Amino acid sequence: MLLSIQRILDIAKSKNLSEQAICRLLDADSSKVEDWKAGRSIPVFAEIATLSACFNVSIDYLLGTSDDPVLQGAKKDPQLKWGEFQYAVFKETETLTDEQRQSVLDFAQTFKARKDESNECTATDH
Repeated sequence: MLLSIQRILDIAKSKNLSEQAICRLLDADSSKVEDWKAGRSIPVFAEIATLSACFNVSIDYLLGTSDDPVLQGAKKDPQLKWGEFQYAVFKETETLTDEQRQSVLDFAQTFKARKDESNECTATDH
């Protein structure tokens, strides 16, 4: 499992993410990555899946069972993938204050509410 931990760290480094940033991305205790490195724990599947999506690499690549980071069956899709979106929002808000992050969250919730209202109007129009 050390190989997957090293790969996680290498990918994070290539994306300018610190170990603390990985912990925040996983909504985990700040010692999570240190515990992995020391062999006190290993990443659980949910963490590996989250990192796979956020890093846009295959789970097999993170586990060290493949040297190909490309997601199998992945198509060149011009639309932003969910993991890429999460990563982009995470990186863009990393240096914001808690108050500024709350503003971003408020905006997203308002946007979603308006979209839901729009969908309700469209559904009742037919």
